[in-house]
Amino acid sequence: MINRRPNRGVTTQEQRAEAKWKRDMTWSPEQYARWREQIKASKARRRLEDPHGEMLANSRHSARAVSV
Repeated sequence: MINRRPNRGVTTQEQRAEAKWKRDMTWSPEQYARWREQIKASKARRRLEDPHGEMLANSRHSARAVSV
């Protein structure tokens, strides 16, 4: 049996074109750095607002990593 990647629901021509555009999109280093900073700020804010939820999410993530 060959492991094949699922189609991920991309069925129409427009959806395939959008997926290709997203795949081919390149960012400048400044854009990428700004995006990474936004991600860091979001994670820090989430950690401060709901520390128990963040701990629960981290434990779920680590449990999935161990089981795979």
